[in-house]
Amino acid sequence: MADARPPTPVTPTDAVPRSAWVLLGMMTALNVLNFVDRQLISSLAPLLIADLGLSRSQIGLLVGFAFVVFYTLVGMVLGVASDRWPRRTIIAWGLGLWSIMTALSGAARSFIHLALPRVFVGVGEATLTPAALSMLGDAFPARRLGFATGVYYAGLPIGTALSLGVAGWVAPRFGWRVCFYAFGLVGLAAVGLLATVREPARRAVAAAHATSALSMRSIVRDLRVALAERPALGLLMLGGAALAYGSASALHGITWLVQERGFPFATAARRLRIHTDSCP
Repeated sequence: MADARPPTPVTPTDAVPRSAWVLLGMMTALNVLNFVDRQLISSLAPLLIADLGLSRSQIGLLVGFAFVVFYTLVGMVLGVASDRWPRRTIIAWGLGLWSIMTALSGAARSFIHLALPRVFVGVGEATLTPAALSMLGDAFPARRLGFATGVYYAGLPIGTALSLGVAGWVAPRFGWRVCFYAFGLVGLAAVGLLATVREPARRAVAAAHATSALSMRSIVRDLRVALAERPALGLLMLGGAALAYGSASALHGITWLVQERGFPFATAARRLRIHTDSCP
């Protein structure tokens, strides 16, 4: 006979305040915008190749090295900074930076003109996830944090699909440069909306840690301690890198459809968007 134990009662500390849902909605929307901006180069690659005379290798460098290296290195530093500095301020500065650099990408005339803003797009976007997850961890009770994190990370496939959809509709009608200009302006407008979101109070342990001084030495020390105390963290980082390495080939999918299979750009973007939407 099935166990008829009553469900565990929800205590007042488990209740999710309205401000937490507002914060989750804002952080998820910013994560969608984050991935739209991040995927614009690959979404518009056939047009960039044709207009600026870029090669596939240069597209790979723009999507990969110019972005990922700085995103990764700065992200680890900003993860530590998010434990000490006001997180909403960190996100606001990063959002403003990556949005300005996205808009500047629309004026590019060469590979270098795209590579330099791309570096700073990576730096700006590295501010979002560490600070956002830190705030969500303080805003939501532990029993609902998995749900909040899952909603936040839904921004990845949504943003990727939206990037392809917008690129496939806007670029053939108004040109690829308008895509960069438009999303840069959307990001700058979002900086103002971010000011309406209240940053949650840090938990007691995190609040005590936030009072310590921030220096490069302390950042390196905290990273070393975290890796030493949690060996699984290093394995998780390696697994994430391997997953990213395997999935990165998909970034050239639209270029392959246009250049080697003869699809019109808009059709290729639409087909890849549908494929992205259908992926789990």
